[in-house]
Amino acid sequence: MTLYFPPFLGGLETYLERLAQALAARARVVVLAPRASGSAEVDAALGVEVLRRPFLGQWMIRHPRWFKLLYPVAGLALFLWTWGSLRRRRPRLVCSGSADLGWAVAAAALLLRADFTFICHGKDGHVNPGWFAYLTKRLPIVWMMRRARVCFANSRFTARLLDPEGRHGDKMRILPVPIRQNAVGVSEADLAEAARVTWGPAAGDPAARGEVILSVGRLREHKGFHHAIRAFARIAPEFPRARYVIVGAGPYEPELRALADEVGLSERIVFAGPRRPPDAFYALADVFVTVTWDVPAEPEGFGMVFLEAAVFGVPSIAGNLGGMTEAVIDGVTGYCVPGAAPDALAEALRRLLADPALRRSMGEAARAGARAFAPERVAETFLRECALAEPALAR
Repeated sequence: MTLYFPPFLGGLETYLERLAQALAARARVVVLAPRASGSAEVDAALGVEVLRRPFLGQWMIRHPRWFKLLYPVAGLALFLWTWGSLRRRRPRLVCSGSADLGWAVAAAALLLRADFTFICHGKDGHVNPGWFAYLTKRLPIVWMMRRARVCFANSRFTARLLDPEGRHGDKMRILPVPIRQNAVGVSEADLAEAARVTWGPAAGDPAARGEVILSVGRLREHKGFHHAIRAFARIAPEFPRARYVIVGAGPYEPELRALADEVGLSERIVFAGPRRPPDAFYALADVFVTVTWDVPAEPEGFGMVFLEAAVFGVPSIAGNLGGMTEAVIDGVTGYCVPGAAPDALAEALRRLLADPALRRSMGEAARAGARAFAPERVAETFLRECALAEPALAR
């Protein structure tokens, strides 16, 4: 059960989509998710049974001002929906895809006499100050950890947020982020389109192309794209044919476009819009960069995009905080720098762009490390830790 699932875009949505697909190869899986425009197309391609309903809770989470008012109503609706959808299916295990309203899913699992587990992401572990956050987030998480067979976190950093005092260490497990190993699956048509977006009229002239710096993510202030633009401005004269491509959309896009104009690089900073999947852009990239900076309410639990780039042999530059330091090994698969320090970011970019041999060696190390995150391995870990890895479940 998840309130975060495609066609909505985001790392958490992608994580749960890939996990569901990988689990479906080993067991019967049913996904409960909110209905949205484009749901039918997503579900048809997914190959997993998905039950959709219009659900207030998903809208409520995306509009926090309504959270306090509608929280009990959304929780009750989620409990009834989960219980009503699954009571005739007799599930062995019910899993909440995040901690948001997961207590309602746990209560339904209790009534269904099924095992329960949940997956915690970076934002789930942060609890705002105040009594309301304590009652609606921290206490439910504590109850969920007690109720669960095991608790999953997407990184060691997230696990520490979830259980800072280590009281539930016997239940805490790290569930790696599932990363598709499909670097050879990009079509020539997709590559040509990515090149056209990146280079414009010069796409067909290899001599006119230079290095490609890539970022992928939702365009929000804390993702640090503005720091990457300022860092690119510092090194742009040294690499006159380089392009900085930003794949994604979000509320901060107008500010980023204005900054690109301000630094005089609007023709070399490309806003490619949302791409699902963005694989063709990874295939074109020389360096991947996302330096999410420290915002307490939005901690970076891991950083799926760094591993997606790694599959294509692309080294990364990440912020040196949160779970990003687990996704990028500093000095081995890329560099970790202070997220709000454009000078440090510019130096890391300069070092990688100026040294193709260093890019290749770091990229190959990144590619090798990404193999541990193959979806089938993640599904195997999930089923084993939930005591479901047995022949009867295999198809």
